[in-house]
Amino acid sequence: MQRSWRIGIIGCGFIASEVHLPVLKQLGNVAIVAACDKDDRRLSHYGSLAGVAESGLYPDHRQMLLAANLDCAIVATPPSVHKEVVADCLNSGLGVLCEKPMAMSGDDALAMLAVASQCQRPLGVICNFLQFPEFVTLKQVMGELGPKAPRLITIRGRGLGMDAVMIQNYLGGRQSGFVSCDHRGGVLRDYGVHAIYVANYLLDAVPSAVTCVVQSAGHPGESVDTSVLCLLEYPTSHAAIDLSWEPRMTTDDRRFQRGSLDIDYDEALVEVSYLDRGDGLHAPALCVTAYDQAGKTVRQIPPASPRERLFASFGATFDRWFESGMHLTGPDDTARVGADAMVVVSACDRSSAARGTVRVEWQSNPDTSGADAPSSPREERAWQP
Repeated sequence: MQRSWRIGIIGCGFIASEVHLPVLKQLGNVAIVAACDKDDRRLSHYGSLAGVAESGLYPDHRQMLLAANLDCAIVATPPSVHKEVVADCLNSGLGVLCEKPMAMSGDDALAMLAVASQCQRPLGVICNFLQFPEFVTLKQVMGELGPKAPRLITIRGRGLGMDAVMIQNYLGGRQSGFVSCDHRGGVLRDYGVHAIYVANYLLDAVPSAVTCVVQSAGHPGESVDTSVLCLLEYPTSHAAIDLSWEPRMTTDDRRFQRGSLDIDYDEALVEVSYLDRGDGLHAPALCVTAYDQAGKTVRQIPPASPRERLFASFGATFDRWFESGMHLTGPDDTARVGADAMVVVSACDRSSAARGTVRVEWQSNPDTSGADAPSSPREERAWQP
């Protein structure tokens, strides 16, 4: 008989109510029995949507942890408090699935891994782009091209496969938590972490050095980054990441709006193509194309709208977590993927401040057995869909 997990939601904003909740309602092995948010209106709205009794709504997560009988917490608060909230949940004996970015810094992310290992409780991070079919297909195509590493991976845009209309709706007229306050981060921590962990996944490695520039568009009252350009140096390859929330009036603006990912080899090129009708509403003609000496090979991805693709990626993420992640006694592979990404983000911060190249400081962190393991790409850390 399938177990039903009793879960509590901490943070009832857009991502929890408009994305997580519809997906969780489709799962047959979870029951949302409690929710927490400091904003009374947001909390009441979420409770109505999720069908949580008023007695299960809490203004403080510590009250919820004491009063509710939970198996797991999903943390969707601003990332500035992820470390504290996740630690409280783990110390209360719960499994925790945390939204990205895992934390505000690499040190905080590694500390969260350590708490999960010490408490012997499962910890996962929502790295849902790893469930996008184009990246799984891309990894397969790279394997077919042989063991030689590519020279360069280039990731550009406002959202890989997430059209400009959808992104603007997500930002909510610049009211997104990632834009409105310094302590919640900017494009580097919102979208950049996706690009970083996708590059790590495709190369099966983490970078040893970073050169990065982050910029703010200078909107009144804002100092968070709205554009980021960085070069990641891997042992046998490089990744260039060019991301922005700002429109670019260039000849390839359409491609930048939709997003692009290209992989350059000495004698081959592989690219992800997002082709649409330009209205941001219809399903893109999504394909992975490889060009080499044998000619052109196209892998078509089943058509789906950006919304459908996004929801499917969260569905696969939640399925994987409740089927296997919740049975672990420590951080799962997504938590390590999320921590690796945050170590790189911290290096990007240091590089931008220093206006030069910096080494990525890979430290040791405890694995689930208590032994020290490097926070770097190793077979036991490689993510598999």
